Amino acid sequence: MGRRCSLARRLPSGAHPVGRRAMLSAEGQAEFEERGFTRLEGVFSREAAEAMQARLWETLGQRLGARRDDPSTWTVEHASGLQALKLDPVFEPIGGAALTGALDTLLGAGRWRPPKNWGQFLVSFPLAGAAWTVPHHVWHTDFGFHLPPDRTCGALVLSFLADVPPRGGGTVLLAGSPELVRRHLAGDPLAPRRKMAFVRRALLGSDPWLAALSSPGEDQERIARFMEGDHEVDGIPLRVVELSGRAGDVVLGHPWALHATAPNCGERPRRMRVQRVHVPLARTGPASDA
Repeated sequence: MGRRCSLARRLPSGAHPVGRRAMLSAEGQAEFEERGFTRLEGVFSREAAEAMQARLWETLGQRLGARRDDPSTWTVEHASGLQALKLDPVFEPIGGAALTGALDTLLGAGRWRPPKNWGQFLVSFPLAGAAWTVPHHVWHTDFGFHLPPDRTCGALVLSFLADVPPRGGGTVLLAGSPELVRRHLAGDPLAPRRKMAFVRRALLGSDPWLAALSSPGEDQERIARFMEGDHEVDGIPLRVVELSGRAGDVVLGHPWALHATAPNCGERPRRMRVQRVHVPLARTGPASDA
């Protein structure tokens, strides 16, 4: 692989701000391939994000009775039943020139399949009295292990509809995990045909640090162990990072970036969307978890 980069830096920013057709920088592409993600700042305006939030809160009020200015009405941990919102035109700015330009640079113009919408809504409400910690379940990838290891065949698009501060429910991701997955697959030629859950268990059991990451443990010890320093597996630096961001930002995640849902211990609901963008491939018989 290319150059190594420290995992101790802030969340990277790999593209130009809103209003320009983003060309993902060489640094941003390297961060995506090696660390497993890169952040695009201001892909859509805060005004557009505010309109998206207003529409989302309207639906949350209708479905759950949740009101934006009344935390006593936030009575569920995760909001569901938001499918009807997926195609609402108010969310179209997510897929503007800044994002499509970055995807063209990363995946190749004309190679990736534009999605019908920008994906599932990730709405999680604050957990009263809960202490934030690094989750132990379920560390996973959103793409299968049948993809060719020598080229980028897709991206996970996480869009911030509102500010998500640290400890505010943002997804946690294992920086460095794409190369870890590549190494693991190289040592198991049958992995592309195995069930994804089997491959994940084998990968997470291949090193004591990874096994501890995917097992329960003392909360504060987990933060120090997994987030405050790099751990190397076969020379690959690994560290858990939290994907926080501002309204209008987008994080592009590598298909093989291991990630997990984290608790929301902040003061506001997390409001995001997530979608998988694919480069069409001829399938070679990969198994699913079904």
